[in-house]
Amino acid sequence: MRRIPKSLEEKILKELLHGATYRETEHKFLVSIATINRVVKDARERIPDFDGLRQLNISLKKLELTPFDVARALPVFTRLEKQEVGVNELSLYIESMNQMSKEHKIEAAQLTNAMLELVELKTQKRKSYGELIEDFRKKQAEVKYLEERNEILKTEEQRLETQLDRERRVLHQLVGTNERLKKLDLQKIANLSKFAINKETMEKEFHRIKKDLDKKIQHTKTELKNKQRKLQALDTENRELWNKSLSLLDQICRNSKLKEILKNRKAIIPCKICRRETVLLYLPNRMEIQNAMLEGLVWDLFCPFCGQRVQYSPWEILSYIGWLVLP
Repeated sequence: MRRIPKSLEEKILKELLHGATYRETEHKFLVSIATINRVVKDARERIPDFDGLRQLNISLKKLELTPFDVARALPVFTRLEKQEVGVNELSLYIESMNQMSKEHKIEAAQLTNAMLELVELKTQKRKSYGELIEDFRKKQAEVKYLEERNEILKTEEQRLETQLDRERRVLHQLVGTNERLKKLDLQKIANLSKFAINKETMEKEFHRIKKDLDKKIQHTKTELKNKQRKLQALDTENRELWNKSLSLLDQICRNSKLKEILKNRKAIIPCKICRRETVLLYLPNRMEIQNAMLEGLVWDLFCPFCGQRVQYSPWEILSYIGWLVLP
């Protein structure tokens, strides 16, 4: 049998190790199955774990994993060996881990680490899995209780800080008032005493002044109501005058348009398509309008804004002129 180049043998082995089948390798490198068998036989003599490595790559390819993923999982593989999970059982183990990770919505690597830690914890504590899970639930409940207690204490602390702040402000005001009182001289204290003695007289004067002010306030309110009514009447009259001025302005505008149309015998009418007043119409005379009505003729005009040609009947032209005449 003719031997193939060494470089081609390396390519064939690399392709097989990456998980390719014998048939795929045969079609890719155009060599016979017998040649591939011989290359594999020589590789088995040089690499005793050749079949195991190939099977591992096939498993990785099925699971859509890369050698980089395997390198990241090497610490986990080392711990799996302690639990007697070999390469032959690795494919089934990975599939089981992926299924469990989907069910529990957690990454497979995290799930594997958790399971291995649970096994080690079982060995250390000498307890069953049920007892360990029960301990974990108790600890979890304690942590939750402590977190809730911590939140309550934080809220209480904030409340106390707010209350302390308020009391500090009150104390600051009291201290300021005390300082101001200390600065008062004896004359001011005497004036305050006189004020206290004459309190009754001042109260009577206050009530008299208040009564006069109440009368003035009532009178002012009455005047304000009268002025508000007058203002409302003026506002209504102003709106009516404004509406009339708008109507007159519209009439003037239409009369101006009509004057220009009659003077220049041309008008700018609305386009039927874009609705803008951009279509130029040379105003026909009465005879042209009558002939168009009898013969069913139309005016074919161009709109410079939208670029479309638009047809107008004599009735539409007369309607546009009539709208300008109507009040």
